[in-house]
Amino acid sequence: MDQKGEHYNSLFPILSYFSGSPLHTAAMMGNTIMMRTLLEGGMFWVDEEDSKGRTALHYSVQQNSTELTSLLLSKGANVDAVDYNGSSAAHFACKEGMIDAVNLLAYYKADLCAVDKNGKTPFDLACEYGRAKVSQLN
Repeated sequence: MDQKGEHYNSLFPILSYFSGSPLHTAAMMGNTIMMRTLLEGGMFWVDEEDSKGRTALHYSVQQNSTELTSLLLSKGANVDAVDYNGSSAAHFACKEGMIDAVNLLAYYKADLCAVDKNGKTPFDLACEYGRAKVSQLN
């Protein structure tokens, strides 16, 4: 086996440790190289949900990784996927004031007016959490 294959096989147990798929773990770790390897291998569904209903896109936004978020979206990730609370990646980005992420999600046509289970839009969360620069994008 070549070194690349050995490296991948040695990381797989680590990537499977957390709730969800190795894609989720790569996103939680902000590891773009591993994410690209996993997606190009074709073994994982880009929109697979973890135990909270979150996709790798949710976690890439939480890591504030526009590179990882862009990669997932370019590979067909559902920009409007919601978790069990009805929160999309846009909800997370606005709540945390991540302007670059909000702009990237908007470029991919994210529904910035979608409401979560508490009836709040991403921009409602930006206002609630004092993210003035994000709330001004509305």
